[in-house]
Amino acid sequence: MAEGKRLMYVATTRAKDHLVVLLNQKPEKIPFLAAAQPEWDLAEGGDVEPGTNLERHGVQQRWINYDPATRVTTESLSNFDVSPVYRYREAKKQVSQIPRLTFRTPSEHEQEQVERTGSKTRPELAKRAGVLVHATLESWDYASPEDLRKQSLRLLDQVRISAILRDELKSEVDRILSGFLESDLLSHLSRQNILGREVPLIMQGTTPEETVHGYIDLVYEDKEGYVVADFKTDDTNNPKETAEAYRSQLTDYAHALKKALKLPALPRREVLFLRTGERIRLSG
Repeated sequence: MAEGKRLMYVATTRAKDHLVVLLNQKPEKIPFLAAAQPEWDLAEGGDVEPGTNLERHGVQQRWINYDPATRVTTESLSNFDVSPVYRYREAKKQVSQIPRLTFRTPSEHEQEQVERTGSKTRPELAKRAGVLVHATLESWDYASPEDLRKQSLRLLDQVRISAILRDELKSEVDRILSGFLESDLLSHLSRQNILGREVPLIMQGTTPEETVHGYIDLVYEDKEGYVVADFKTDDTNNPKETAEAYRSQLTDYAHALKKALKLPALPRREVLFLRTGERIRLSG
């Protein structure tokens, strides 16, 4: 009864135009309506003919003609074919037993790792700068540093942020790109056979129900073989320790490339820290 009163209160106070209450019994049989019956002057079933409308004090009642002979009974159903119902229930049961597919990205592994050590950049700015730098490198040919900076400015112009944050973001991106352009990492990559950037991957995970999907930042080939690499813009004092936090992510990339190219062994995995130009190779 208390719940009925609460619902009735909410309905009557929230209704914009009118409130419709559908009943399958007399109002006086319903406690929360029985309390309102004297105020609303609700008519009882015997007061009006079925199929007519009655309005009192702004409350309109419509009594629907009801023929008890039309009531559905167990006996009336005995001649109906209920086999479709049972087939539906069985099919529903079988569908419910099918394992649900799950999807994850390789980078979701990072959520299980400790926070990056020595980070000096606030998270929001670091994330925006990382996205912008990745987009800049995606189409660069490793030949002209000036083109790289121009591309970063073009992409920055497309970002809708405040003027203050834009200046901060520009400075942060400049610091990252300057560190990269002044490092040996640039010359190393310019000498390699670049096979792909932002390479899409989709493969089965650790179980048949799991699907791994994402993008490999960089795939290249040197004299030792294939390499999957991931650009990182982390502001860290300990690159080797930070690189370990990305091990599972790079391992997913390596397995994807091994399957795609039918390699006899996993390709090498490298974490490329752009701020410092350090290239950390993951062993094992």
